[in-house]
Amino acid sequence: MSYLLTSFKGIRLCLYPEIELWRRKVVESDMENSEDPCLAAELISRACLRERIGKRSLQPLILHADNGNAPALGF
Repeated sequence: MSYLLTSFKGIRLCLYPEIELWRRKVVESDMENSEDPCLAAELISRACLRERIGKRSLQPLILHADNGNAPALGF
C-alpha cells in the first residue's frame, strides 16, 4: 500500500496494488480514502479470481510483503 498526496491539504489516498512478482505484472489495484485490512482482503480475493488461483489450483498462493510497515505520515 502506498499513500498518494492530493492537492487538498490533509487529504491523502491509499493505493493498493497487487503485483505478480515474477512477471512484474499488476494483476489488481484499487484506490481508497482510508487504510483498511478488509479492503486489502477483498483486493486479494479479486486478484485470485482474475488470475484463476483457487483452492484446487496447481499454483499456490504466496503473499509477499515488502520490508516494513507503511510510514506514518502526519496529517
